[in-house]
Amino acid sequence: MRVNDLYEESIGKGWFENWSREHFRVIERSCLTDKIEADVDEEVEMSFIALKGKGETGLPFYNLGNWAFVVTGNKLLFGQKHLIGESIKVLKLDSIRDIEYRGGIYFSIITIDSVTETVRIAIEKEKGRIIVKTLMKFMKR
Repeated sequence: MRVNDLYEESIGKGWFENWSREHFRVIERSCLTDKIEADVDEEVEMSFIALKGKGETGLPFYNLGNWAFVVTGNKLLFGQKHLIGESIKVLKLDSIRDIEYRGGIYFSIITIDSVTETVRIAIEKEKGRIIVKTLMKFMKR
């Protein structure tokens, strides 16, 4: 996984290219230094930048800001670069119980309910549909 490839091939780019690349760099560094359980040679199915929130409903959940997301054959990795520090999370696709898609006029909200947590993602409506189709393809194969 290389930052330039992840960014250039991503379906959602975010508002600021430099910050988007930094978010992808968090995932790249983590995978290459074995901070997380990820195979460096895993094939990337999709990458995107989107707003991430906790489990709350409604517009205020965007408070966690833009994150980089990478979907591989069996994992959803998401990372964010902060002014000081960084965050990385790995969600195994076989631990996903439900995926909910809600499309609005422009944005869509994707709710991913897994065994360990609920993650909400906000992204443009059409891109949201593509993300849900990709995730569903790999759920509990």
